[in-house]
Amino acid sequence: MRCILILFFITSIPNYAFANSFCSSSSLYKSPNIIQPITKNNFLEHSPKRATLLATFIPGAGQVYNKKYWKLPIVYGGFAGIGYALWYQRDQFKLYQNELIARDNNDSNALNPNLSRFPLEYIKSNMNFHRNNRDLAIIGLIGFYALTILDATVDAHLFSFDVDKSLSLRANAKPMYVRNQLGTNLNIGLVCNF
Repeated sequence: MRCILILFFITSIPNYAFANSFCSSSSLYKSPNIIQPITKNNFLEHSPKRATLLATFIPGAGQVYNKKYWKLPIVYGGFAGIGYALWYQRDQFKLYQNELIARDNNDSNALNPNLSRFPLEYIKSNMNFHRNNRDLAIIGLIGFYALTILDATVDAHLFSFDVDKSLSLRANAKPMYVRNQLGTNLNIGLVCNF
């Protein structure tokens, strides 16, 4: 009985302390867990997370969300160019692979008449060449996709960054004539104005 009573007091002390700290008037109003009403300002805030998710699921949507419409043709042009390279390299790889399989099986019906005059080593080297280029096109496609996501994320983080004329750096190169004991020398210096 004594053990149960001690256990009851030990378990009730943290609950009592937590209840007092939660119900005090000063902590009730300062609690960060209180739900704030949605207003127009915090609903329409520019979110890097939203830009990243849009760019992940729909290529180019992150750039549109960031209002960088001029990047959209670059994104789709890059995907089209790399996609065409991937298709072409895969097609050529399959052509040489089918020719190699037909020669290994001695199947004269499956031989390509355009490739019949080339030796077997030429067919193998071209097949490996187009396989490597196909793999590089796949890596390029994945890299370009990651680059568009990264671009949308960085643009979203810098969306409200202030870019004025007063923030620019102007560098002017001016010739300076320096007179010393040997005569007049022409020096070029760099002047930076902030």
